[in-house]
Amino acid sequence: MKEAGAEGVCLSGGEPTHHPELRQLVRLAHQFGMSVSMVTSARTVAEVTALSQIAHLLANVTVSADSQGAMLLGRTTRTAASGIDTLRAISTDTKILHVTC
Repeated sequence: MKEAGAEGVCLSGGEPTHHPELRQLVRLAHQFGMSVSMVTSARTVAEVTALSQIAHLLANVTVSADSQGAMLLGRTTRTAASGIDTLRAISTDTKILHVTC
């Protein structure tokens, strides 16, 4: 990726906190001088714990949430309030709440 001109990488899709080598992936990107960000829907204790263990290594963290209308349509439980709780539990310079309407 570095040779192709990428300056950073964003980990998303599925749930990045479930990846067994997450810390190693972040550190590898840093070794190549790349910034790392993440898009996550982490809510469970295990997911938030995994995220908090690497949050200081991330340029930014975006936590996904769904609007009330989207939750009705998709029957999800990724509320904005639970997303804010996740953001409060981690330490990184830039925190973003992404709400799907």
